[in-house]
Amino acid sequence: MSDIGAAQSWLLEQLWAPVVAVTASDDGRSNGSIASTALTASLLPDAARVSVHLSKHSLTHELVLGSGAFAIHLLPRDDSGLALFRTLGLTSGHTQPKLDGVLTRTGSTGAPVLVDAVAYLEARVVSTLDAQEMTIVLGDVVAAGGATETEFLTIDDVRDRLPEEAMREWAGRFEAEVIAARRLREL
Repeated sequence: MSDIGAAQSWLLEQLWAPVVAVTASDDGRSNGSIASTALTASLLPDAARVSVHLSKHSLTHELVLGSGAFAIHLLPRDDSGLALFRTLGLTSGHTQPKLDGVLTRTGSTGAPVLVDAVAYLEARVVSTLDAQEMTIVLGDVVAAGGATETEFLTIDDVRDRLPEEAMREWAGRFEAEVIAARRLREL
């Protein structure tokens, strides 16, 4: 790998933390997924916004766009957070209902809120940007809750603690998304 390729790869890996779970519900279906990118998107604390990047391969993408709302969660740094990561990040909502067996409550937007999350916020979609293999979703924050001083799961925690078999599962799922992304970008 060239120096540029190595530097790019390293830097992009650093942009992963924290791990966030995104949930949505539409037309009687609910789902959640792990997103690599979610960030604050407003300078105004009294008019907070957030953006999240959602893979078009994900059922959560479909539900967020269909409902116009979503919830973003920080997962606990303990074993329960790792279990939520596995549930939401290693399987597809297209093939099985991922939130079955996960404690949720319906938020003010209709999005499922993960009861065991460290903190969450709910947002209503105000804009989207089509980025070929993903959609960047901008939302107005309308509700939030949870702890503010509790440690949350990072990608380094996942890499350090996820069993080798699960890491292989995750790599396989990621590879399937990369193949779908290449198709969408015609690469």
